[in-house]
Amino acid sequence: MAAASLMLCCTSRYFSPTVRALCSKAVIDRGVVLGVYESDGSNAKKSDVENFFTDAAKKFNSRTSGRLKEMIKLSGFEGKIGKSKTYFGIDKAYPCVVVVGLGKKDIESNTETSEERECSGNCRQASGVGVKVLRDCSVQTAEVDTLSDPQAAAEGAGLALFSYDTLKSSKKLQVDLQLHEHLMESDLQSKEEKTHLYTWRKLWQDGLLLSGAQNFARELMETPSNLMTPTIFAETLTLRLSDLANVEVHARYGMLNYLDSMALAGMLVVPVKGQMQRNLVFFLLSRKLCFTILASIILNPQKLVCGA
Repeated sequence: MAAASLMLCCTSRYFSPTVRALCSKAVIDRGVVLGVYESDGSNAKKSDVENFFTDAAKKFNSRTSGRLKEMIKLSGFEGKIGKSKTYFGIDKAYPCVVVVGLGKKDIESNTETSEERECSGNCRQASGVGVKVLRDCSVQTAEVDTLSDPQAAAEGAGLALFSYDTLKSSKKLQVDLQLHEHLMESDLQSKEEKTHLYTWRKLWQDGLLLSGAQNFARELMETPSNLMTPTIFAETLTLRLSDLANVEVHARYGMLNYLDSMALAGMLVVPVKGQMQRNLVFFLLSRKLCFTILASIILNPQKLVCGA
């Protein structure tokens, strides 16, 4: 069905409105993003390209009887960071395969000057490039290689697919992100291997959680000011945070006389209860409220209180 839909969309030039609507929707059920490290041109030969595959890419190449390796060699893909190649028809279960470059394999990061490992940033960038290509190919479900860092891969994929199109008539395709597990749980023999798989899954979910939180903040930022007043801001956060078991939300409107006189609302006090001895409290302020408080501090420096 998917292949027939693709053929219909590619061979005919004139369609009825109904056919155009069908062609604009996803016609490929599943695709996969696989990682390839950059080869060393001075030493590596084209026949050694498989040595620069990730574990998932090696497994996929074996599954396709070497077709993935052959296609990469023919296309001349070098695995440079931020680059990708798309292949169709290599595997029946994955009609669309996107190979992304991860840069150098044995890269060293200076922990004294950098906040994170450079390879994690490469994984984040590569997964983002891959899932965007799959979305452009109208793929419904995108499976992403762990790329040696499942959390970074999930973060990059989730952040790359963000698009604020709430107010647009034509919206971008919503892609379902999943972790590509090249090892079946039934094939794992040792307890260590199973623990490793569970760790992958946990890190993947952590990455999706972090990217989802960042995308929520981006959504609040992108919303026009007339649709995100301080009151709506507080109500939106209350609705989102009240579902969490360890978060208690208190919405306080007009806490101070100054805020009342300025007709400002939208201050949230969010105490977070956890296993720590002290409970953390976060204040979530709307943008207008932050700017106004900052202006009052600048205009009245003598009222500035030192301290946290």
